[in-house]
Amino acid sequence: VLASLAVAGYSMTADPRDIAGELNADKVTPTADLGGNVPEGEWHFYGRTPYGQRFSPLNQITVDNVASLQPAWTYRTGDVKGPDDIGETTYQVTPLKIGDALFICTPHNFAIAIDAASGKEKWRFDPKIKLDPNRQHQTCRGVSY
Repeated sequence: VLASLAVAGYSMTADPRDIAGELNADKVTPTADLGGNVPEGEWHFYGRTPYGQRFSPLNQITVDNVASLQPAWTYRTGDVKGPDDIGETTYQVTPLKIGDALFICTPHNFAIAIDAASGKEKWRFDPKIKLDPNRQHQTCRGVSY
């Protein structure tokens, strides 16, 4: 029984899907403003600002007009679960809004830029990542810069 408890405890903390790698030891100078000065109408980080405030200062949508909102456009990535994909494939992206573009990624790690005004795709990058059946999840939750 004690051995079973030890194996159970270890298996809850071990991740056999850890991907070992190395980071470049050179120091990098940040190019983004880390002071939280994100322009109105833009969403540069997961939580809009480096502080994760998740608040937009825009005020065009109000209690008085929210009921009359209509979609301006829709966009389909075309990235669907394939026969060789793992069981859990999810689409959980938080888009970034920088300048006139939205930036997203898909479960197969395609990075896509979309014109924010028209919804038209500006470009798409396929990193051609090899599908590994040992992965736990197939998802991309967002991009960064």
